Amino acid sequence: MNVISLEAPAKVNLYLSVLGTIETGPYQGYHDLDMLMQSISLSDIVTIEKKQGVSLLTASFTGITGEIPQDEHNLAMKAWRMMQNAYGLPEGVAIHIEKHIPVGAGLAGGSSDAAAVLKGVNQLFSLGLSLETLAEIGASLGGDVPFCLYQGLARVRGFGERVTPLVSLPSRNCVLVNPGIAVLTSEIFKTYDIMKETNSSSLNNEEEKVNGFLAEPDWQKIDYLLHNDLESAAVSCYPVIAEIKEDLERVGLMPFMSGSGPSVIAFWQTEEERRHIQEKIAPKWAVTVFCRTL
Repeated sequence: MNVISLEAPAKVNLYLSVLGTIETGPYQGYHDLDMLMQSISLSDIVTIEKKQGVSLLTASFTGITGEIPQDEHNLAMKAWRMMQNAYGLPEGVAIHIEKHIPVGAGLAGGSSDAAAVLKGVNQLFSLGLSLETLAEIGASLGGDVPFCLYQGLARVRGFGERVTPLVSLPSRNCVLVNPGIAVLTSEIFKTYDIMKETNSSSLNNEEEKVNGFLAEPDWQKIDYLLHNDLESAAVSCYPVIAEIKEDLERVGLMPFMSGSGPSVIAFWQTEEERRHIQEKIAPKWAVTVFCRTL
């Protein structure tokens, strides 16, 4: 095998709770998180090919505008270098990322690309590494990478390194709306820290509902859990997020922000709801994508 292509799905946070700060260990100083993550069908395509000479990364954009580093600063290239150095792999590879996931959108697009490289290199060079081992490597690249390796539905805690896969639920239709701006996660967390005296962890307030869902996962139960502790901070920096939510609420949906924003997600059921989204939401915003949970 000389070439392999993998889908790199986006993720959404069904809930995101900030519990505090990690006090010990390799992730000391980072925020201690408790999240419910779900993969969706919106995916990048990552192709890795063995080649002679220097390793290269290229990218193309389909359906979106944006820009990503096409050098050693890209998380996907960092993933290749980590595997190359750890397992003595020969130079080089050509990595191409066909971008469909908006950049800086709270959807873990870069992390999913990196996870695809870890999986792809593992297969391409017949390394035989377990998913658990790849997740340990991935955690050193970023907090969303371990989940992006597991995919599906999972509870994710700590920095992102503790992933507990859950039973997949039936696929559910959703719409993703993005205003066409990129958000820095670090900016949102800094704002959250400034505002945290007026915020309390949603998980602490909803522990009974969380435990009920985890004991018996069900879409109806998750509808009552949709919450993101970072939303107030994100809206204070980017009020457009609140405007998107209001637009989706006007057509009868229950929208929620993913990650550090600015993407907003809502589940829909009927063709009438889809028509309202197509007519009243899609013309207004830069990105409106109909997708489904995986």
